[in-house]
Amino acid sequence: LALSLHRRFPRNAVLHAELLEALLRLGRANEAVIETARIAERALRGDRNYGEDLAAIAAIGRARALLIQGEAGEADRLLDAFGDGEPLRPRWAYARVLLVRAQIRDFQGRRDEAVALYARVRDYEGPRRSEEAAEEAEIYLEKPFTPPRPS
Repeated sequence: LALSLHRRFPRNAVLHAELLEALLRLGRANEAVIETARIAERALRGDRNYGEDLAAIAAIGRARALLIQGEAGEADRLLDAFGDGEPLRPRWAYARVLLVRAQIRDFQGRRDEAVALYARVRDYEGPRRSEEAAEEAEIYLEKPFTPPRPS
């Protein structure tokens, strides 16, 4: 559905982000990497629909795709571009970056570190809180993250 909608409305940045999310959740990492490059390129070109938010979605999405491919170290290095604390732009990226870093730690077998990061995401109450990331972190506090199988 996401691919069909994106093909029908190729200039719609929200649908492009939804396509990327669907590919990641399905474990289609190779296709996700291609879409992250397309999104980043449009943001760099200054496409008014592909601003700061979409550039961040692309970078975080690429890190998630690398994790699916088993490249945890490279995924972690990619997230270094966001820094390690506030202020982080766009505002929602703070919680999402912490969440992906926690998932990386789980993948690496560093459960104690992962749990500490998941708790930070869940408990964070500042202006950069993301309810979606907090809900996802809550799940992984109970059950370790395992990436979808690459397809």
